[in-house]
Amino acid sequence: MDHLARTSTIALKVLLKTNPPVKTLRLRSLEPDLYLVEVLLDSQYLTVTDEHAKNLVYRSQLEAKRPFKSLRIDSAVLIHTSSYDEMIGLPVSQGNQLQTRISLPVDDYS
Repeated sequence: MDHLARTSTIALKVLLKTNPPVKTLRLRSLEPDLYLVEVLLDSQYLTVTDEHAKNLVYRSQLEAKRPFKSLRIDSAVLIHTSSYDEMIGLPVSQGNQLQTRISLPVDDYS
């Protein structure tokens, strides 16, 4: 299912206009202080883009969640993939992912 997140997209403008029920808001930590946002709609992860189909990238978790405060979201998670295997010359492993629940956008004080 992870490969879908890289190929399927939805514009933030469309998401806010249609307000579909979001099963999971997923913040993918790309590096320190750089987050890509994905949403799980039905059974498919979609990367959130701007109106020009460019991936939206944020500098903090709070900033990344702020545009989604008005949406109905069941859960939110942060995913961080360790680059340790790659740094020591081993093949990149899917097992080096940390996934943790985080607060919903509506629960953040911003």
